[in-house]
Amino acid sequence: MITLVGVHVSAYLVLDPDGEARMRLSVDRDEVAPVALNGAGVLPVELLIDEQRVWWGI
Repeated sequence: MITLVGVHVSAYLVLDPDGEARMRLSVDRDEVAPVALNGAGVLPVELLIDEQRVWWGI
């Protein structure tokens, strides 16, 4: 786990019941520092995989 401005980010390797491995990313924004919040009071999240944006939102 890594913590940046109060945001906790974890990465796990998870095995499905059939034995297939996948990566799980977990983001906890409950303790985000006020300095990181936007004008609406939230910290938007952007997910990149191999430098390609696959998700953007709050």
